Amino acid sequence: MQQNKPMNDQPKIADKLQSIPSGEILLDLVVIGCGPAGLSLAAESAKEGLSVGLIGPDLPFTNNYGVWEDEFKDLGLEGCIEHVWQDTAVYLDSNEPLLIGRSYGRVSRNLLHEELLRRCFEHGVTYMNSKVEKIIEECDSHSIVVCENEVVVPCRLAVVASGAASGKLLKYEAGGPRVSVQTAYGIEVEVKNNPYDPRLMVFMDYRDSMNDEVQYQNSEFPTFLYVMPMSSTRVFFEETCLASRTAMPFDLLKERLLQRLDKMGIEVLRTYEEEWSYIPVGGSLPNTDQKNLAFGAAASMVHPATGYSVVRSLSEAPTYASVIANVLKKSVQSKDIILYDRLIKRVSLQAWEALWPQERKRQRAFFLFGLELILQLDVEGIRVFFQTFFSLPNCHTNLTYI
Repeated sequence: MQQNKPMNDQPKIADKLQSIPSGEILLDLVVIGCGPAGLSLAAESAKEGLSVGLIGPDLPFTNNYGVWEDEFKDLGLEGCIEHVWQDTAVYLDSNEPLLIGRSYGRVSRNLLHEELLRRCFEHGVTYMNSKVEKIIEECDSHSIVVCENEVVVPCRLAVVASGAASGKLLKYEAGGPRVSVQTAYGIEVEVKNNPYDPRLMVFMDYRDSMNDEVQYQNSEFPTFLYVMPMSSTRVFFEETCLASRTAMPFDLLKERLLQRLDKMGIEVLRTYEEEWSYIPVGGSLPNTDQKNLAFGAAASMVHPATGYSVVRSLSEAPTYASVIANVLKKSVQSKDIILYDRLIKRVSLQAWEALWPQERKRQRAFFLFGLELILQLDVEGIRVFFQTFFSLPNCHTNLTYI
């Protein structure tokens, strides 16, 4: 949910990409979902020579994405970063910050949207502005993507990249870990008496800045402040509940943020933007024996303990697209329906294995352990945990885990 955010600078997808051809034309791949994960996978798959259709509502990017600068440089997306802080700070229980020693950037949602759309256009991705109702597997091993108003798009393979709420299009493992939630409320504001150094991005501020009543509420929902100083007077503040079993109410997050700013003596002069963030974390992996594929949050690629996902989706899109393309190209040579069906199932299996190899599953199990630990800790326990974490040798390397 967003408010007062300028979105007119982002072009409509339909104005940039040609429409998916109507009729019985069979696409190699349909990507469902038009967020960063969907656009990047569509572009990379088309770059591999596949005919790719993109289906989803024609909506702008709305979230504020924060990234480690070096990771976005590795993706060739440094031009999409609108502001860089040369170092990143963590405050736990004192006014002395722990400096991480790694530069952090704020992504321009407009520039990222524009760049991913440019890549889709360059490689010939086509588009349909519609929600998807279901995916039907035909007896000839092709799939039919059924959209609104019974419009159908035939394809050899479909990938769901429409976010965490994709349960009607995918099957997930039964009996997996329960889904928890990360919630946040943020404002970009003009302020007086900003105590934060504009040269530093504040990754976490867990210091007490509350009255006794709010501190009591904090025992159920521990929160921290995330700060992006755009200048000495313009700042993005976000009150974040890292993880909870039930979602922390947004009105409580807003109340806590405003009380925190007031207690710190920060006077808000003007509000430019408001942001409400709701990120499911944890939960089950998709079933890897299903033909339909997934990517991004729909594929449970959100970090279970921190909610980060964009960089992983953007970085893994080329490899994932390559696996899909290589096996699809081999299967197209077969005229035998039974053999073709086996080859298509092999495409899905290899794609799932590329996305979730055993090492990744083991790593995710470790992250889930971290999530479960965070869910059990109170504010003081979280401070001790992060004090220890950020004091470890090679802190820069340890950030891979978050």
